[in-house]
Amino acid sequence: MINVLKKSLVIIAVLMLTFTLAGCASSVAGKTYVLDSFDSELAEGLGTLEELAAKASIEATKLVYNNIEITFNEDGTCTLGAWTQEGSKLTMAGTEYKVSGNKIILKIEKNDYKIKVVLKAK
Repeated sequence: MINVLKKSLVIIAVLMLTFTLAGCASSVAGKTYVLDSFDSELAEGLGTLEELAAKASIEATKLVYNNIEITFNEDGTCTLGAWTQEGSKLTMAGTEYKVSGNKIILKIEKNDYKIKVVLKAK
């Protein structure tokens, strides 16, 4: 009877730990990420110059991430400089990203356009 109770408590403890860890963002330390997807959207009703400027910003961002490979070293450095991570919040080279499972997500929302960059673990 006592062994059954002990086993039950161990199983409950393991399940609680599993559910607790499942809600946490995984650490990027020691991993390398590459582009998974790039999506953009122009705002409606832009004038010609506004549209050209927005398209130029989108293309410039796309060029930055198109062939990127970011390796996050354990010492807080990476291909783009320094990085820190607090839960799902990743800050790298002064830009804030969100870590979700094995992906890193960047959302840029301006008045004239929106960009979503998704990087995945290699």
